[in-house]
Amino acid sequence: MYAVVQSRFYRSPEVLLGMKYGLEIDIWSLGCMLVEMHSGATLFQGKRDEEQLYKIIEVSASLFILYQESKCAAYTYGLFLN
Repeated sequence: MYAVVQSRFYRSPEVLLGMKYGLEIDIWSLGCMLVEMHSGATLFQGKRDEEQLYKIIEVSASLFILYQESKCAAYTYGLFLN
């Protein structure tokens, strides 16, 4: 494993945490680039690896909360989601 295999803004959590990684880190990078191309802004703009990981967790937690809220709303209105 190499110390630096991706540019910081597109670095996957596996790489940031020093875990084993495979081709899925390329999919992560591609997703980050697609969001950037669509929005015109870099999704995760950490200045250090620790800050980068914090920003990933922050966005992931927000998405999880939105997902949970949508499930609650769907249940309330009888739109049961799996």
